[in-house]
Amino acid sequence: MSTRNEIHVIGAGLAGLTAAAFVARAGLPVVVHESRDRLGGRATTDERDGFRFDQGPHAIYRGGAAERVLAELGIHPRGTAPDVRGVVVRDVQLHRAPAGAPSLLGTTALGWRGKVQLARLLQGLPRLRPAEHAHRTAQDWMDATVQDDRASELLATLARLTTYANHPASMSADVAIQMLQAGLGPDVRYLARGWDHQLVEALAAALAAVRHVERLPVPR
Repeated sequence: MSTRNEIHVIGAGLAGLTAAAFVARAGLPVVVHESRDRLGGRATTDERDGFRFDQGPHAIYRGGAAERVLAELGIHPRGTAPDVRGVVVRDVQLHRAPAGAPSLLGTTALGWRGKVQLARLLQGLPRLRPAEHAHRTAQDWMDATVQDDRASELLATLARLTTYANHPASMSADVAIQMLQAGLGPDVRYLARGWDHQLVEALAAALAAVRHVERLPVPR
């Protein structure tokens, strides 16, 4: 039976577990409701036949909001910077991924016009003030910034990769710019053994004051 001051959190993903941990730390009873048979939501990883499949994004930006909130709970994720060298696929062909000035100049994924436009964008990106572009969508900002078709496709790919979203027509440009600045900078970290082994377990441990976890029926 619920008590008068009991707080109910719907969903045991990272946001739900974090909210519950702060409620518990404030000394209030909290109940976390989750429809699945495990904690973590899309921060979990499935393992099948020796292969690991991430259910959602598993990178964190050092100095970002998530790291600051987790630090308040005494959680300090460990990880390493990803290797950005690689290839991109376009028209069923492999091209060198433009991960820096040398690879941008040498890649066959872009023509010279696209290389110039993308180089100009990447050079000026750290100096952009995201709030100044909050009045328009990410799509409008990208269209105004890069006109070359191939460079535009690559920019859209980078935006999807850094924001973990694929609807620039409804996303604010300031959000896209912030995430591009963070995601293309030196402070991206992929967590050792995944989010579930670090963040989910750590958040669950922080919930010592949680009375119980209930499982809600899955809507049909």
